[in-house]
Amino acid sequence: MGFFSSNKEAPSAQESIDKVEVGRTLLNKLEEAQPDPNVPAPDLSRQEALDSAIQKKLREELAKLRKQEKEVQKQIELALEKENLDKQAKPWFGRDKGQSSALLQQELERVRAQNEKYQRRSVTDYPELQEARVAMTQCFLYVHLLEY
Repeated sequence: MGFFSSNKEAPSAQESIDKVEVGRTLLNKLEEAQPDPNVPAPDLSRQEALDSAIQKKLREELAKLRKQEKEVQKQIELALEKENLDKQAKPWFGRDKGQSSALLQQELERVRAQNEKYQRRSVTDYPELQEARVAMTQCFLYVHLLEY
């Protein structure tokens, strides 16, 4: 015999039928049962007391959960604030001390090249702009002549 085996034998077919018959008989009796008019109904004040006790428990549990929620939110806010302060305390160039001067030099060169590119542009590079400028000048001259 194994560890999980037991000495009980399987119920016989007769025992199973007897249990089913008892179960059916009990169900039939319960379905046929009618409330006794001589027995008083449950007291309404008792039910109200039970209801108020349950509502009180629910309110207490809700208050407890809301308090826990506020504490968790506060912890999250503090963690995020600490993380932001840590990020602000370290400048971007402080992370790579060996490469910071090279990176800064590359960024300065890029900005300088972009600045020179914009400074070299002239109106002659854009014929539409030059035409618009001439038209605007003529318009101002015409308006100026009309005023006198």
